This record gives sequence, C-alpha cells and structure tokens, in this order.
Amino acid sequence: MLQLKLLNILYELQPVRTTVLRSCKNIPVIDVTLQKGSQISLPRFMAEILESQGIVEVGEGIIAQQDIAKVKFAHMQQRGGIPKIDEFFYTKVKYSIKKLLSKAKLEGDIVLLRTVEKMREDFIDISSIRLSALFRAFQLKGVDVIEKSCTMEEKELLNIIKTAYNKWIKEYVEFD
Repeated sequence: MLQLKLLNILYELQPVRTTVLRSCKNIPVIDVTLQKGSQISLPRFMAEILESQGIVEVGEGIIAQQDIAKVKFAHMQQRGGIPKIDEFFYTKVKYSIKKLLSKAKLEGDIVLLRTVEKMREDFIDISSIRLSALFRAFQLKGVDVIEKSCTMEEKELLNIIKTAYNKWIKEYVEFD
C-alpha cells in the first residue's frame, strides 16, 4: 500500500544523532565536512549508509530486549486505553529484531538468538494489546480519545480502517 510505503520513507527521513568516526570531506549531498569525534544529525537512511562504511556511528541504535519488556509491562498494567510509546515503535522494533537476528545467525550466538525470540514474543504481545484497543475504540466510536497515544503506524492503520469502513457503509448500508 502506498500509505505504508510513504510512512516508511518518513521514518527513513527522520534525523538521528551520529558520531563521526572518521573525518571525511567529500560526501555527496552533505555540504558539511565531517570531523572525527564531532556529532551531527543526519537523515536515518544517510546515517545508516555512512555507518555501513565506518564513517559514523548512529547514536540511537537497536532497541534492547529490556526496553521492549518495559513497554510490555506498562501495557499489562494499563486499564483502559493504551500508553503512549515511541512514534515509530513498530518500525524500530522490527528493524532491531532483524538486525539482531542476522547478527545472531552470523556469529552463531545461541544466547542472542533466544533474546531475539523473547523480543519477538513481547513485540507480538504488545501489538496484540494495542491493536485490540484500537479495534475496540473504533467499534465504540472512541478513536479520537485513543488516537493521541497511537504511533505513526497505528494512525495509518486507523486511516485505512476508516476508509474501508466508510466505503462498506456507503455500499451496503446507506440508501441514496
């Protein structure tokens, strides 16, 4: 879907803090000379490319298993509604799990593999809790109350659901 692709592009354009590991003068699109040891904000996609070349290190990296467990705990304690979480939570967690999984496979790290599996389980639990709350809110016409706590991904899902629902109502319920 176009909306989801655009949401991913928006995520990739978000600025991230990076630390310069190697001085560099001629990088296309950047009009700044990168000095070793300095910090600079760059769009995420550019920071990841430069990180893969060993030029910078991205400050906000992989989400840890403990962080996901804390989010899950907060959701288990919540009664009604959903807690506010990071704006691109789903995208960041999915990225973190993919990166850690490939690292675990590459290094043959069984402990890391188990950690990744626990992260997946907690992530699925969080997603289920949040999506159930979204569907309940939609059903009870209380989306506006819950929307302020939604991530960007969830807001897009709500838009998709609203559009499909409105089309369905026009087609099968309303009379001309």
